[in-house]
Amino acid sequence: MVRRGEIPERVRNLVFLGVNESGIFSFQQAEARLQKFSGSGELLWEKDFIDLPALKGVYEEYLQEAKTQERFIPQLSYARGIHVYEEGAAILLQTAEQNPVTVLWVSNSGEDIRLIEYPEVEKSFLLRFRIAPDRQTILFVDSMEPTIYRAEYPV
Repeated sequence: MVRRGEIPERVRNLVFLGVNESGIFSFQQAEARLQKFSGSGELLWEKDFIDLPALKGVYEEYLQEAKTQERFIPQLSYARGIHVYEEGAAILLQTAEQNPVTVLWVSNSGEDIRLIEYPEVEKSFLLRFRIAPDRQTILFVDSMEPTIYRAEYPV
């Protein structure tokens, strides 16, 4: 299935969820689609990010990995995590090997969108992130390393 370029249903339906006072953010990992819902579940808006330059090459790397696997289907994901706070959602993108660590920020309204690159942060499969309470600092950590990297968060 994957070798034919198809994405299995069980992989396609994986999402990251985040909630703030304005509603529920749902990022569809295999389609790079961010949806915003009201607290009662009504779809307010959706944005497709599959064509972002930062995501170029992710699908090709996924297909390459799938071809080498005999026993399991790798997970296609265009994101590593989401952090939702008062002003909107920050999404740590899964970028191709040649692209730097990148965070996508989307406002509550979906109208303000920013891409922030962090070339100084070492890429890792286990990289996680959070926006600090001051909203001016972003924190990155590799689960296997005892170091937390701090950087400016210009949103």
